[in-house]
Amino acid sequence: FGNNHISAADPMQNLAVLHMGTGSAWTAVSKEEIQSDNSDDLAFNLFKDALDIHRNEKTSQSELDAALILYKLGELCLQKIGHFHNQYNIDILKTVDDALKYLSESLKIRKLMLGEDHAEVGNTHLLIGIAHVHRSIALKFDPSKASEEVEKASIAFDSAIKIHRSILSAFSFDATDDELPDACVSSRVIEAHCLFYLGRLEEIRNKHEEAKFQYMKALRLFQSEGKRRVSKIAHYDKRNPTVVYSESKAKTELDAIILWTA
Repeated sequence: FGNNHISAADPMQNLAVLHMGTGSAWTAVSKEEIQSDNSDDLAFNLFKDALDIHRNEKTSQSELDAALILYKLGELCLQKIGHFHNQYNIDILKTVDDALKYLSESLKIRKLMLGEDHAEVGNTHLLIGIAHVHRSIALKFDPSKASEEVEKASIAFDSAIKIHRSILSAFSFDATDDELPDACVSSRVIEAHCLFYLGRLEEIRNKHEEAKFQYMKALRLFQSEGKRRVSKIAHYDKRNPTVVYSESKAKTELDAIILWTA
């Protein structure tokens, strides 16, 4: 079929995800180092090749696939930045601007194709918020611009929370239920990440009590989900392996929040 056939796009995309590694922009709140190998560059090139293929197809499914790749490109940019940077760095600003370019395009497609209240739209708002957090830190020597980025981040996180709380409200369940629908599980985790970064914004504003309040709300959600994930491990079913969650991932999330609330 050739390298530009639609059948080549999915393998390219899957390889790109593998090259991104196990890190995620959602959970890398304690990650300080940028990967030293060329995995990110390989992932970027594979994503771009797959994106070109889907854009040439011009079908509804290819539009959604393109939106996913744009989302992953934005996530890859955020992964490259890392969470901490202590001084003005033009390369960080360029990478953040690239992330916002990809994520904004992904958001536009997803809103059009899926509707403004879809979970994937909420997820995109989350990453856009994280990008603005990074931008505000990189611009800390320009208080006016940094403040604008903080406000943009806050709006993005609030949008993500609103969408995912709406998804949760559509279900009736007990807070300790071990059989939550996957949509509810994801929405609670996304809300926890949003609360964490809202706490980060309060910290940037030097409002430390408000920051701690947001961190503690995030911590409670992470703890609740972490306990539920661990309980799932004891009920592993070979016929339905998707119910098994990673205890180590939940522990990483908890350790990161505890670090910030200490």
